[in-house]
Amino acid sequence: MPIKCCALLISAASLLSACGESPEEQKAREQALDGDRSVLAACTGDAIRTVSISTFSWADTEELCRTMKLALGRQPTVAELRFVSKTVWVLHASGSKDTYQQNGYQVMSIVEARGQLAPSSSAAMFSTCDTVVKVFSGTGGKVSPKDLNVMLRNAGSLAQTMSDDGIIHMAAVLWDMKKQAGE
Repeated sequence: MPIKCCALLISAASLLSACGESPEEQKAREQALDGDRSVLAACTGDAIRTVSISTFSWADTEELCRTMKLALGRQPTVAELRFVSKTVWVLHASGSKDTYQQNGYQVMSIVEARGQLAPSSSAAMFSTCDTVVKVFSGTGGKVSPKDLNVMLRNAGSLAQTMSDDGIIHMAAVLWDMKKQAGE
């Protein structure tokens, strides 16, 4: 019973945080956060509450932030955390059976394999996240982020030079192999 009450309080708090904002103001605030390149001070509830996406719980956002910090070797920026959160949420909404934490780990492992860890690599990181979603959605979930991670880790240093289209083509080959194997 206490968990339900806590969930209700969190839901109410998130609704109240947007009180008084018109849809246009909320959209403008969200767009500003999506472009915010400031580094998060910490991966704690207080630090992420005002920057997390509304469809992602604060606890999941904190966990993803910690996963990103480990992979990046630094605190993520607000924009990076929001983009990766959206990526993980879209994977889940598209039918991934993995948890948010598992998908977050796999996505960040793919970013790491591609060498996109520096703050100056944010645009490349976002493109990689888009590619992960495209592959997952385009294959009906048959080629998962974990599959892409394994594929890129096996590619070694080629993973860092491969284009997003190259990843999509390799994923198509992997999907065909999985179909032939009956998966």
